[in-house]
Amino acid sequence: MPYQTATLDGEPVFGLVIECIPTPIPCARQITEFFGQNGRLAVFGGTRGWKFTIKGRFEESDISTINADFAAIEGFAGPQTHTFVDTAGNTYQNVIFDGSIVPDGTFMITDTGWTRGYTMTMESLS
Repeated sequence: MPYQTATLDGEPVFGLVIECIPTPIPCARQITEFFGQNGRLAVFGGTRGWKFTIKGRFEESDISTINADFAAIEGFAGPQTHTFVDTAGNTYQNVIFDGSIVPDGTFMITDTGWTRGYTMTMESLS
């Protein structure tokens, strides 16, 4: 399977994506039991979308550009929905990013400049 650059609304804002894990959000369900009655009443409310955990890394020639990369992702935070394409080429509509991006440790020096990893999460509404 070919590797594809992950995008958000067609923009490759994730840098080098090391891992993208889509996890289904548990279904809404209710199980009710009534005193004095045999059996249970089970109601299935359907699926609740996906949660995406993305681990990536920015590699740039200087630290200020890495900080700008983080700011570019944070610009997608908020109530508006987005289209997310993961590294396997799967497309997810109605994705919300709540701004939860956590940088890993500190900046590290590479042969070409600087690098810093991150972990972030997003959710789809459908």
